[in-house]
Amino acid sequence: MSVSAVYVQNENITTSLKRAIDLLGGLNQFVKRDDKILLKPNFFVPIKSACTSSKLIEAVIQTLQEVDAEIIIGEGSGVTQDTDKVYKALGVDKLAEKYGIELIDFDDVEKIVVSVPNGKAFNEIELPKIVLERKIINLPILKTHNITGITCCMKNLKGCLPKRYKTLSHIKGVHQAIVDINNIIKPALNIVDALEVMEDFGPTYGNMVKANLIIVGESALLVDYFCCQLFCVPLHSVRHLESALKGICPRNDDLIKVIPTDATIPELNIQRGSKFYLFAYRLVHLGNRICAGKLFPFLSRHVGARPTIDTEKCKDCQYCLNVCPIEGAIDLKNKRIDRSKCVKCFLCMEFCPTGAIKTIGLHL
Repeated sequence: MSVSAVYVQNENITTSLKRAIDLLGGLNQFVKRDDKILLKPNFFVPIKSACTSSKLIEAVIQTLQEVDAEIIIGEGSGVTQDTDKVYKALGVDKLAEKYGIELIDFDDVEKIVVSVPNGKAFNEIELPKIVLERKIINLPILKTHNITGITCCMKNLKGCLPKRYKTLSHIKGVHQAIVDINNIIKPALNIVDALEVMEDFGPTYGNMVKANLIIVGESALLVDYFCCQLFCVPLHSVRHLESALKGICPRNDDLIKVIPTDATIPELNIQRGSKFYLFAYRLVHLGNRICAGKLFPFLSRHVGARPTIDTEKCKDCQYCLNVCPIEGAIDLKNKRIDRSKCVKCFLCMEFCPTGAIKTIGLHL
């Protein structure tokens, strides 16, 4: 199996995407006319920089429409998030409406229990039935991750799990859990959003760096491997990938690159959580399971990173009200943000012209 990496330069994203797919033999190698397709992006939080680009998703939709594929978009956002609110905050609801595509919340659909072949973290696992019924096109964004090193194709499939299994994967061991999930879910195609990649303390609050790449391949394992090669990420720092690669020796000529010689591909700097952070994070997930999934949302709401208004800097310009996707989340009269309504998209902070909105709390 080959992997292609195409540099997006002067042409539009759709053209670059088609070129990347053509390098692997063309779309008909992976998708047939009238196929039922599930697009699985990374929408785990309502922060645009931390999620798959809408521009790339639109390019994928336009490409699939040429073969009359029946498309839906599915995601199960992070354990503290409401997927429908995340869709709205990211503007995905408008994109789906534009193309007549149904949006699926994996926590709200029928589930079935499946056995995990050679499972070590899980012997069996509950998955949305629709994940197993449709061809999946996996659409991760390449980011560093303070626990798993990077999050890309393999890690993105963890988003298919119901929230209680997401929590359980951290208790049982997230690295092996990712390997187990990938032994069940096999995407027809993986398309990595590396237009901008996240480094440092990912996967939510890291720094974004332009890379202008689209990376495509059939094997989630090989795509992740070559992403590490391209961005100088040591294999030992990505334990789930290192584990899954045992006995497999990818060849350098399996990567087909269309990258200008003068293009700069950044080296991704990974900031890992401390041993205490990793222990505490796992402990919180254990507590979350004991508390029927209520502990993590409570901690996120009250001590997690969240926006707040600096009353001295606020000039009542109402920019924050105009960009906030959730009605009633910002009370500008009293200069407060309602924690129970805020989805932490941080658009208010991004667009505030006076810097009156800042972040407080812990990056959980």
